[in-house]
Amino acid sequence: MWVSTTLVDSKNKTVVRIIKNEFQAFPETAFNPLQPDEHSLLVRDATGATVLDLRFLNPRTIRIVGRFSMEGVGTFIIDPEEGALFPSGGGLKGLTLDLTEAPSASAIGL
Repeated sequence: MWVSTTLVDSKNKTVVRIIKNEFQAFPETAFNPLQPDEHSLLVRDATGATVLDLRFLNPRTIRIVGRFSMEGVGTFIIDPEEGALFPSGGGLKGLTLDLTEAPSASAIGL
């Protein structure tokens, strides 16, 4: 399983780009990504706020919390308390995407 995305801070400045699990950190806006254990990744911005909290739970399940840049659209936020928050307003609480029946080439673009 791999992840590709762009993470932004509260001012929508790019903190980290992830391209197929490889990281490009922007030193002026990011702390170095931390790997608290072999299944997790934590990225914070320059103020210490979490912009990505990712945990691989099993080969087909990941838990993601973060601030994701959607080019030309805005910032999509997944908050542990508020749920998924869309750039244009509104959101979904208690969102779970189950890909256990999905083909091996499935992807979720953020």
